[in-house]
Amino acid sequence: MTRARSKSIVCIPAPLLEATPQVLDVEEAERGLAYMRQLAAAVAGTGEQLIFDLEPGARVRVLRTSVCYEGPYAGYSGRLSG
Repeated sequence: MTRARSKSIVCIPAPLLEATPQVLDVEEAERGLAYMRQLAAAVAGTGEQLIFDLEPGARVRVLRTSVCYEGPYAGYSGRLSG
């Protein structure tokens, strides 16, 4: 249980953050990728990081912050298209 007014948990696989250049050919995908990268960088820069080594070759990086992200699409709840 939490007393927080709002809390978000976002799972972003590392391969998604390291998207191929073809993704940049699609404007919506490019904006979405930029948002995810900015969110990950903002949380990494203001919070704490935990690394969990799982089975061989598998690792989970957990980032946690109490700072609200105010990026270009903060609070946006719809599609990123026009």
